Amino acid sequence: MQILYAKPALKQLLLIFYAATVGILFGLMVLAFPLGAYLVYNTELGSTINYEFPLDEFYIFFAGFPINLPIGNQLGELFIVLWSFYLLFFAILMLGPKRNILQSLIRTVNGDEHAPRDNALQMVIIWLAVLLIISKGLELIQQSAGVSIGSVEFSNPLIQLFNITAAPIREELGFRVVLIGVPAYIMLAKIHSIKYFFKTLWYPSKYTFFGENMHRNVYILITVSAILFGLAHFLYGGGWSYGKIPQAMIGGWIIGWLYYRYGLHTAILMHWSTNYFIYAYGYFGKTIWGFPENDSTDNPLLGGIDLLLTIVGVIAVGLFLQKIIRRYISVREQNSFKDSNIV
Repeated sequence: MQILYAKPALKQLLLIFYAATVGILFGLMVLAFPLGAYLVYNTELGSTINYEFPLDEFYIFFAGFPINLPIGNQLGELFIVLWSFYLLFFAILMLGPKRNILQSLIRTVNGDEHAPRDNALQMVIIWLAVLLIISKGLELIQQSAGVSIGSVEFSNPLIQLFNITAAPIREELGFRVVLIGVPAYIMLAKIHSIKYFFKTLWYPSKYTFFGENMHRNVYILITVSAILFGLAHFLYGGGWSYGKIPQAMIGGWIIGWLYYRYGLHTAILMHWSTNYFIYAYGYFGKTIWGFPENDSTDNPLLGGIDLLLTIVGVIAVGLFLQKIIRRYISVREQNSFKDSNIV
């Protein structure tokens, strides 16, 4: 039985390393904000176009279907609006919902297994790392079976960076708010009013009867949203193959759970971290040193982020499995005590 428990000193070192790695990723996320703005406004990333490029329409998803909205703005104008929203959400998540990220990391080092739940941004980083681990494993299985994921091709890298930046807001409103938030309000809201309607859409677990103890109907809503999210990547992804569907579904399920549990801003930042955060470093490496923007093998910036996320993902999964095993052993011991009439 003692094999299943790491020695206190060794586990303490592991938790310090784990929290430090999460902290480094947090710092890299902070740095991604100015890097992305620098790329859009101060480089020739777009080559033949720049941030003054006019946009005639902006599409959003509604219940899984894309809807085009007519606009008349420059790319740079919309970019800075989206950028500002993400920065605001990032600042909010840093501070809560119960503790700021520094306090949460300190409690993690001290062995509090519930500490990550106290800070939504730490949960985003951990789930991003876990999603990377799952995606890598799934990709290996699909490659061995000859299943292609495909890729999205854009005519201009500046357009691609803008679309990657816009995706979290345009997709989370349509897939999470409409498909999870609205039904959750109808079925589980504590109070039915206009005020509570918008509060529930913003932070479902706070304003529904079941709160943190998620009802099975919520899991059904999250699953339906994830399935449609995965299918949309294949049907409207502009280059993704059917092999992308399961990967996007898993990512959609994680984002849907984060939306219900921690709010819309958390779901948006989780999506932001898979898009803007990664590509800001990818395109920065390409612009400054000529590295490929989407290859962690040949782009040291992406390679470093990939390594850090892999470390966090492996440790997070290991801690979760240890927790499950510990609970299983505890239940077995209790049952054996009851069977022997000791308790």
